[in-house]
Amino acid sequence: MRRHRKRRRSRRAFPGDARQKLNVAYFNGCLILAAIIGAATGSRLVFVLALVALVLGGYVSGDIRPRSKGA
Repeated sequence: MRRHRKRRRSRRAFPGDARQKLNVAYFNGCLILAAIIGAATGSRLVFVLALVALVLGGYVSGDIRPRSKGA
């Protein structure tokens, strides 16, 4: 008789804490919005500029938090 090992399943689909998950979600939103803007104008340069502006704006406004406050 074979023994079946129980597989350990990770409870988290994305390794990291809530801050990292929010940062990834915010960046994905910036990427999608920049892609829409770039596609509307038909320019890769506008896409890159929009992405940089959106991410920089999120960082300055505090929506993107690169490090925890305690570290």
